[in-house]
Amino acid sequence: YYLSSPFMLLSVFFPKENLHSFFDILVLLKLSLASMTFSIFLVNRFRKYLTENTESARTFFVVLLSCCYGLCQYTIAQSSNIMWIDGVILLPLVILGIDRLFEEHRLIPYVVPLSLSFITNYYIGFMVAIFSALYFCWQWASHHKPQLLRKIALFVGGSLLSGMIGAIVLIPTYLAL
Repeated sequence: YYLSSPFMLLSVFFPKENLHSFFDILVLLKLSLASMTFSIFLVNRFRKYLTENTESARTFFVVLLSCCYGLCQYTIAQSSNIMWIDGVILLPLVILGIDRLFEEHRLIPYVVPLSLSFITNYYIGFMVAIFSALYFCWQWASHHKPQLLRKIALFVGGSLLSGMIGAIVLIPTYLAL
């Protein structure tokens, strides 16, 4: 379970004596990826607002907010628990998936990152799922568009599907506890 993060496969390339260096590089890599996924979220979520600004202002705000997200207090505090940072990487993708669910009725952009969140760390996966449920409720309350029942069904079905996909790690972990 502790090695279920795909980033742990990189440890193969480091000798036993250099594991401290590996973990430092891993923290740097994960914080960089968290910033990158947040910038993807910003560009896709606020596309309309970003096109109104000049290119340099848009780049400045995206880079600034992405760095703030990647270096927030939670990630700095959890840098000693590197397996929990995967949830920070996947959270913007889950939120973007919920936005795609509302806009395009697409389920895959929501299911894949939430499933990966459950697989990499079930504890943070549940926190991401709780946040996604709250975010979905906020989106549902703010959008008064047709087919809201279909969106609710897609969200619940996608969440259950993510839980079932994540069960390959959840069930053995539960049995081991």
